[in-house]
Amino acid sequence: MRSITGIILIVMINVNVTAQEVQQVRMEKINPALLTGRWTAQWIAHPLESVVNYGVYNFRKNFDLKDKPGEFIIHISADNRYRLFVNGKAVCFGPERADLEHWHYESIDIAPFLIAGKNTIASEVWNFGDLKPWAQFSIKTAFIVQGNSPAEEIVNTNTSWKVIKNAAYSPAAAGGKQTSGQFVVVGPCDKVDAAL
Repeated sequence: MRSITGIILIVMINVNVTAQEVQQVRMEKINPALLTGRWTAQWIAHPLESVVNYGVYNFRKNFDLKDKPGEFIIHISADNRYRLFVNGKAVCFGPERADLEHWHYESIDIAPFLIAGKNTIASEVWNFGDLKPWAQFSIKTAFIVQGNSPAEEIVNTNTSWKVIKNAAYSPAAAGGKQTSGQFVVVGPCDKVDAAL
């Protein structure tokens, strides 16, 4: 069992290291209107599931580009956490922890992952609900992507995005039998049913 756990840990570390190769966008490249004004993108969530309970959700949007862009800056965040994929490649994860009055988002250039023609942007978003880590603040499960300019707003979160609840995940509560009675301050472990 320890060898399987070790292998899973190594895979997760490798995914996390490769997913953070994308650099944050320099401040001078961010559209100033987005720093002071209201974003046109909407926070989106699963329309039928609880937004406060534990859940893992997969969001996806397909879009077409006439040419491969030289730059494609987006701003992205989620409540609680997310992992972003573009055309099947892990891009980044976040957001950085903050508080409800100072919510963080990442500003990244996803152009290296885009192609001329059909593209897919996807995100896995999770909320630990009442089991969240002590340092994690939350209002409700939600996800947002805002394009930096009108050309990039093609990926803004709105009703054109698809979302499903990933039923394979369930929480292994901190302090439960799944954690051998250990108190886990960083939040729950996940149980994954690969048959789903």
